[in-house]
Amino acid sequence: MKIQITLFTLLFCSSLWGQEFATGYTPMPKGEYEELKIAFCASMTDRKLPASYVIPEHYFPTPGSQGNIGSCVGWSTGYALASFYFAAKNKWGKPVTNNLIMSPTFVYNHIRQCNCGPNCGSYIGDALNLLRDKGFVTWQTMPYNNEQACNKPSENMYPIAAKNNISGWNRLINKLNFNEYKEHLSNDV
Repeated sequence: MKIQITLFTLLFCSSLWGQEFATGYTPMPKGEYEELKIAFCASMTDRKLPASYVIPEHYFPTPGSQGNIGSCVGWSTGYALASFYFAAKNKWGKPVTNNLIMSPTFVYNHIRQCNCGPNCGSYIGDALNLLRDKGFVTWQTMPYNNEQACNKPSENMYPIAAKNNISGWNRLINKLNFNEYKEHLSNDV
């Protein structure tokens, strides 16, 4: 009886949660990851991993909500990663104002794989290519809300986005090797 109640509760709660929030991450098609450029790094025998390493959280924005739009890749790469990267690179401290937080809407509307909505996802690689090739705009330039999350960016945003880009990105040699993650993170790669 306990198992049935627990199972029912999990199913019921997950169905409610699915109605309120969307995801949007679309895994890369099979074989594409292996074709990406690999980051240069010394072999694991050449470097020692530190006993511990903490990514400075004071450069991350406060977590937000994507609501019922499938824009999680825009949130993870634009809002979280790019906001962190530019705050750390420029020594801004925690990005708390809209002119320092990158727009998940700008990212999502460039790379989404369908019209828009809760089941309309995107690829992380496409978001990173956008950050490299065109850059991102801030939340102040293109705010996020569920009613306007599907609006396309205007042409006047591209010169602004070009100021917030990266020179490139690479994949890990073996995405299942956690020591490789640790090596790159602890060496600010």
